[in-house]
Amino acid sequence: MPDSARPVFLTGGTGVLGRAVLPLLTAAGFQARALSRSPQNALSIRELGGEPVEANLNQPSDLRRAVAGCGAILPLATHIPPTSEMRRPNAWAQNDFLRREVTRALVEAAAAEDVSVFIYPSVCRVYPDSGDRWIDAESSTTQGAGLVQSTLEAEERVMGLGRTGRRSVVLRMGQFYGPESAQTVDEIRMARWRLVAPFGRPEAYRCVIWIEDAATAITAALASLAGGIYDVVDDAPLTCRESIAALASAVGKRKLFRLPRWVVKSAVGPDLFDLIGRSQRVSNRRTKGVLGWRPIMTCLPEGLARLTRPQ
Repeated sequence: MPDSARPVFLTGGTGVLGRAVLPLLTAAGFQARALSRSPQNALSIRELGGEPVEANLNQPSDLRRAVAGCGAILPLATHIPPTSEMRRPNAWAQNDFLRREVTRALVEAAAAEDVSVFIYPSVCRVYPDSGDRWIDAESSTTQGAGLVQSTLEAEERVMGLGRTGRRSVVLRMGQFYGPESAQTVDEIRMARWRLVAPFGRPEAYRCVIWIEDAATAITAALASLAGGIYDVVDDAPLTCRESIAALASAVGKRKLFRLPRWVVKSAVGPDLFDLIGRSQRVSNRRTKGVLGWRPIMTCLPEGLARLTRPQ
């Protein structure tokens, strides 16, 4: 565990994941130093309990200055395009830049400034289609190229840092859902209209994680002495058919009508459609055993019930 007297530096402090992580760091007694790009951004960071630090993600020297004196680095910044933009060829360019170039610069800064812990949030989408077989970081290969190639390159840089005597952790996250997720809000709104946009075969497994649970996995990794690659998903992945049934039940509908697959594929583009359609029955057993982490929402129906419960 890093010395709590040394700050934890993070990017993406006001993003979906960062907003959940910052208060947890403060509660655990850490000084959280978060990259800030504007006065409004700085105000939000302070409200969440962090200390804003002005830095330019495009300037490695800025990042090295920002991490100086820190005990740990959490690169939480992402740039996921809106659904209406996802099929454009360059829609993912900024996200790839954050994964490749910013991670590289932060890894180099960690080595130069003697930062002892580096925790990188990756995605379970790096696994191949595995049918109904249980998989995890130890048992499965990865399938790169396309939209996940940049995150696999980032993983390799982070684990390379671990081979220099520092503690490096990669957390492969399931698909985020929760009240903070615009995609979740849109899915529930569509379901109330009795519509659902399907990805994957009905029997394909889908791995998800409640956003608060993703945040507690990061703080559990920070508190642990373990390095390595771990999977952050709920306890009971559902098939696409089961997920749609759970969504219908949550909004009080007997059945949801599926948009044609060609419509969904046209909206998001073939690469993302094929990626999300992979069947991935990912296990969190090793993560729970080694990091001592437990999800609040053990399965998708629990989370959907909370989201749709009358206030």
